[in-house]
Amino acid sequence: MKKIKKYNNIYWLLLFLVLYSGKGISFFNRNLYSSATMILFGISLYWMIKNRVHFIGIIKLIIPWVVYCSFSFIYFQTIHPFFFILLPINFFSVYVLIKSNMNLKFILTSYEKIISTLAKISLFFFAWQLVNISSLISVFSIIDLNIGESYNAVVYTIHHRSIGSDIHRNSGFCWEPGPFACFLVLALIIYLLKTKFSIDKRVLLYFITIISTVSSTGYLCLILICVWYFYVKSRRYFLLLLPIILSLTVLVIFKIDNLNGKLLPQFVGAQQNVEFYFENGRDEQTSIGRFDGFLLNLKDFNRYPVLGYGGHFAVTFNQRNNLNISSTSGLGNWLAQYGIIGFVFLIVSFYKSSILLNNLYKNKGNLFLFLIYLIITFAFNLVDSPLFMFVFFVSLIKGKEELKTHD
Repeated sequence: MKKIKKYNNIYWLLLFLVLYSGKGISFFNRNLYSSATMILFGISLYWMIKNRVHFIGIIKLIIPWVVYCSFSFIYFQTIHPFFFILLPINFFSVYVLIKSNMNLKFILTSYEKIISTLAKISLFFFAWQLVNISSLISVFSIIDLNIGESYNAVVYTIHHRSIGSDIHRNSGFCWEPGPFACFLVLALIIYLLKTKFSIDKRVLLYFITIISTVSSTGYLCLILICVWYFYVKSRRYFLLLLPIILSLTVLVIFKIDNLNGKLLPQFVGAQQNVEFYFENGRDEQTSIGRFDGFLLNLKDFNRYPVLGYGGHFAVTFNQRNNLNISSTSGLGNWLAQYGIIGFVFLIVSFYKSSILLNNLYKNKGNLFLFLIYLIITFAFNLVDSPLFMFVFFVSLIKGKEELKTHD
């Protein structure tokens, strides 16, 4: 009975981390404010005490962060206390989750089950959104947990841009459709690894839900997962089908209006767009495209290539020139903020974690998971959200010997 109760508790902890990381609720979306972060810390601390997680382990892992911040604060001659504790608090929640004497496969399966349930709920509300958006808005306006143009009722978000065009999009529980697609992709990967890439109704559920997000990031990851599938099932067929798959990928990108309208103009006109922003700025704070944003991040990286600007946002190109713009690229932001040292650390963590998860399920294709991590983090600033930190940095916390013992 105690074991069942313990498993139920981890389910609710995971659900909280999913919703916190999804940022559909404004209170979580504004997690730079101390209130949401302190709630996350309080819940994690309670879970640590309840499950007798040793604190010494997190101290050892935080030492490199303390060293980095010390050098950064000395270099800029300024201390930013909240920057110093924000990332460790998010990482602390992940550490407690993994170290709570739970089987890693059980944690991953629990996450996948949560996302599959939220995917079903999202399809229900998305269908309602397609049939009668005005009635859905009327209902959501009663229980709206968002501040701004979008509506949120915990398990579903009506994103203002996803209903403001001819193509409606499924945002799920997240702040917009793209990040929701990323959560779905991770859940789909876990399910495929667990079932040795078997195709069934659950896979179809994820496929349909990712399609409903109309996310270029989700579509690209889906294509890569299809290539991965053929690689796992038969390398002979994989080599024969690879030219066809690559041709279809190019065709999809060029022919699907949403991808063609989003990816290609951003890629081709990124430099022109950035020059326009640099000359004119914006009246209100605006997130620019991922390619545009990456070029903006390179401006800061070129100025602070080794350590990045850290928590010293006042020295960024954006703030020094009062541009009111920000980058949505997670990789770009990480590179600019933590420099080449932080970027190398991130890439190594990606690769080691992709190997660990594949080995956990005795599967092959480490490179595919590694590339999917890169696609997700290039498109969205998700690296420091607890749920994604869990999969990106699991190799730092869960060693090979622990996997043999518990998994």
